[in-house]
Amino acid sequence: MPTKTLHRLLPTSWLAQRLNISVTTIERLRAQQSPDLPPHVSIGKSIRYDERVVEAWLLAKMGHPAALPTDVPAAG
Repeated sequence: MPTKTLHRLLPTSWLAQRLNISVTTIERLRAQQSPDLPPHVSIGKSIRYDERVVEAWLLAKMGHPAALPTDVPAAG
């Protein structure tokens, strides 16, 4: 039986700390559907960020040849 890898889904406050920007800025950018944020996962009214996707997104933003993982659902 194949095992599934669990991904850490972290809150907006974690992303704010990781990017060194405020939660308010993240919320504003998310409301504007800005490409300047990594994809997020909505669970009810809660917004979460997959740690692995955020790290890949950061590498891509820095020009590294890393791509977003293909087994992660689209944002929203």
